[in-house]
Amino acid sequence: MIEAIQAIGERSNADDRGGPDAPPPSPFLTAGEIGRVLRLDPSQVRRLAAAGKIPCHAFPSLGGRTHYRFVLEEVLDHTRVRVPQVLHRGPR
Repeated sequence: MIEAIQAIGERSNADDRGGPDAPPPSPFLTAGEIGRVLRLDPSQVRRLAAAGKIPCHAFPSLGGRTHYRFVLEEVLDHTRVRVPQVLHRGPR
């Protein structure tokens, strides 16, 4: 997973044209990029987004379709597994 996150960072650095007039890098990632991080197919990522199971930003297109974009930190915070603490009862 760390390799996928680093690859996304490298992509954003490669897109950086530098200079004072360069636009800031977009915080939004595509379903394919989030899919690489989560190890899911992009179509599965879109289905999860449409069902409200992962946080996304939906943008309607002129053709009536919905385009989903994701913020890496929001998705990682949402999908992080929280393991419940197990009570230690001592030796048996």
